[in-house]
Amino acid sequence: MESDLRLGPFQIIILLLLFLASCDSQQTSEEESDLEGLGTAGVEITPPFSSNTTTESGGTVSFKIRLTSAPLSDVTINLKSDNESEGKVNPETLIFNKDNWDVYVSITVTGQDEQDNSSVADGTQNYSIVVDSIVSNDTKYEALSVNPVQLKNLDNEIADFEVDDTIDEWSDTTSENGTSSSFTVKLLSKPLGNVSIPISVSDTSEA
Repeated sequence: MESDLRLGPFQIIILLLLFLASCDSQQTSEEESDLEGLGTAGVEITPPFSSNTTTESGGTVSFKIRLTSAPLSDVTINLKSDNESEGKVNPETLIFNKDNWDVYVSITVTGQDEQDNSSVADGTQNYSIVVDSIVSNDTKYEALSVNPVQLKNLDNEIADFEVDDTIDEWSDTTSENGTSSSFTVKLLSKPLGNVSIPISVSDTSEA
């Protein structure tokens, strides 16, 4: 006598759910396998275009960033300047995913002047744009360490002085009866300390 095997509605629903879960798991596994096969996780940064030097008058430097392979989840890259008094970066936050991982994002760094407008001639200053953090559920990307972009900020002040001979009393002639001539001297930038400028005459028998 053959047994009559029949499934009720409840058993059919359970089997259907198990089948769908199996299909979804297989699809996810295949997608992850495809993504993993695209290359090694990494962050590509192009060299700065034309120059690695910004200026205190607002001169800029640009470069581009993208990932080297498709991530398994979103990758957030946070950038910062290690000295914002010399240069500021924009944008500071980049978000890559499996759809835009290979699209370059342009980064602009703008040189900064002294924050207090002190006009101090501090010379050319070195600074860097660093990857402050990488946030992702893809552990291969979150564990990455990225080399900084080395830059320089060119000073717009000059450590020098000038002689002003345009005052009304100025004359390039003295006389033996005591007629005098005057001029002024000023610095072209604010010094960090006292500045002494020695002044002498070429012929002490004349002046």
